[in-house]
Amino acid sequence: MGVLLNNGDGSFSEPHYHTYFLRTESLYSNDFDGDGDIDIAIARNPVGLKIYLNDGYGAFPDSVDLGEWDSVFQVWGADFDGDMNIDLLEIATPSVPDEVLSVVRLYNNPGDGQFSRSDADILKMSGLNRGYGHRPDGGDLDGDGDIDLIVPFDSSSSWLSFFFNQEEPMSVEDSAAPLPKEFVLQQNYPNPFNPETQIRFDLPEAAKIQLAIYNVGGEQVRTLANTFMQAGSHSITWEGKDANGRQAPSIGVYVEMDPKNRTGS
Repeated sequence: MGVLLNNGDGSFSEPHYHTYFLRTESLYSNDFDGDGDIDIAIARNPVGLKIYLNDGYGAFPDSVDLGEWDSVFQVWGADFDGDMNIDLLEIATPSVPDEVLSVVRLYNNPGDGQFSRSDADILKMSGLNRGYGHRPDGGDLDGDGDIDLIVPFDSSSSWLSFFFNQEEPMSVEDSAAPLPKEFVLQQNYPNPFNPETQIRFDLPEAAKIQLAIYNVGGEQVRTLANTFMQAGSHSITWEGKDANGRQAPSIGVYVEMDPKNRTGS
């Protein structure tokens, strides 16, 4: 697998080939450790899932190895538990299959990208198919404000499993606040700020959202979020620095939501 870095004008550098990307079945990229850089999760066959953490310069010196010689065919991510961190889902075939030919496994992100196999949840084990189908997908299938899953198992996608995200029961005293009725980008607070500010917004339904910082010239300074998020009121802290860790100049805030394509500023 090669990594080509954008020169900033739409042209790309020569590929940087990384031997640790060999035997790649699929990959998923997002900011797993919350530092504003795009990290990469690799589904490897037959050596399991591995996460490579970006150092901010397009290199990946740090990694988290979740493989135990399982053959991982698909990997996908979203914020499944509503904690603003990107969790990961894998479809794998165990190294010692016995009666189990495929496993759907969920890794919850502790916030720093240091996923742990011991904390993973097994959502499904199956002996009917082989788990090398198309990439999983998700969205709010049942209208309750959280991310549900659609998982195809075989190569022809003739087997589909639906996983509905269900929270633990809550008492009346702990019940959640009503969901917002419309998409609203709130005024960041404090404004002006030093050294950081809170960017708040409301989502009436679960959706993929991109939150980016731009300067007054319309140039993107930093991406703070690019993921599925659950319905509700959210707040993201920005410490006033660009993607390279330098103090940013005067800025504007731009939020884009997919698939509804609603925006605010």
